[in-house]
Amino acid sequence: MKNVLLITIFCTSFLFLEAQITPRETQTQREKSDNRNTKKLGDRLVYTGNVSLVFGNQTFVGADPGIGYKVNDWLVTGFGAHYYYISFNNYNNRIYGGQLFTQARVYDGVVLLSTFQMSNTLIYRQVAQNDFREGRDVWVPQWFVGAGYFPQVGDRLRFGGSIMFDLIQDPNSPWPNPNYSAGVIYGF
Repeated sequence: MKNVLLITIFCTSFLFLEAQITPRETQTQREKSDNRNTKKLGDRLVYTGNVSLVFGNQTFVGADPGIGYKVNDWLVTGFGAHYYYISFNNYNNRIYGGQLFTQARVYDGVVLLSTFQMSNTLIYRQVAQNDFREGRDVWVPQWFVGAGYFPQVGDRLRFGGSIMFDLIQDPNSPWPNPNYSAGVIYGF
């Protein structure tokens, strides 16, 4: 009796599994989904950026805007620029340059990031304690790779932060390693 009950349960389970199969989509459903996937260029553009303002004993002012193209629902690639002014004690510097970036959303709000940038910065050499002499302009390559959390706060708006590591670690790099930042993403 026990074997007959197990065989009956086993055979009827296939009936329930077959009931879960959905019918094939019709031609009109496929056309509607294709039309949804073809978006205008403006719908595929993503805007990113950071703004930094610190005043007091140290001054740190800068901006880091970027524009990207949404390849699909989870991948964005683009370019941007950056400019920062730093001043404290006898030290003044400005950092500017361009960058290429890729952002991949791997989970709701979790983003993997990769940014290659070239930064122009002033290199100072210290001649005495608290006395810096201006050296020369140098271009410094940086390749930052990391992750961030950008939860959605509006229809297409995200705020969040990230941690990134410079894989090149040029000795003239003006940025610490790792690099922490907070920012805004619109459109992704």
